[in-house]
Amino acid sequence: MAPIVIMLSGSSSAGKTSLAKALQRRMAVPAILVEADRVFPDVPGQHPNWPPNGADHQSLVLTFHRSIAVWASAGLNLIVDGSLPYEDRSLRDACLKVFEPFDLRLVGVRCGVDALSEREAGRPEERPAGWAVRQAADIDVGMKYAAEVDTTARTPEACALELATQLGFGVVGS
Repeated sequence: MAPIVIMLSGSSSAGKTSLAKALQRRMAVPAILVEADRVFPDVPGQHPNWPPNGADHQSLVLTFHRSIAVWASAGLNLIVDGSLPYEDRSLRDACLKVFEPFDLRLVGVRCGVDALSEREAGRPEERPAGWAVRQAADIDVGMKYAAEVDTTARTPEACALELATQLGFGVVGS
């Protein structure tokens, strides 16, 4: 059986990280959590010799996804938290292609705009105002999800239980 790769896709502040951690705890199938936010803030984007976009940016994003696939190639199940470059459809498709050998389950993580704005304002890192709402407007374009969950008014735990059931993995614990 091919390793499972659960990829959570949703706007910033939609609750992907909290959901991923709850899913990892409750899903009957063990999985390693890979958080994109732990990798990309450490890229030296402010360095004067670091290109802000272009081929190097695309190469970096694709390399990151290939590195995730190495874990799956080793037979490990994964939960990937928010890594897809939604603003560049061809790059997004190239990133998804990396996971074709595996049991890829794309999950749409949604949240209402009022809750997004409130969560975004409470984040510790600096982000442009309205970033999450702008992402939410088109992040799902062209995506085909195996499951979807709305985190607006529900706990990460409740969403994780629903998601594990939707994906057919069952849950552990009570």
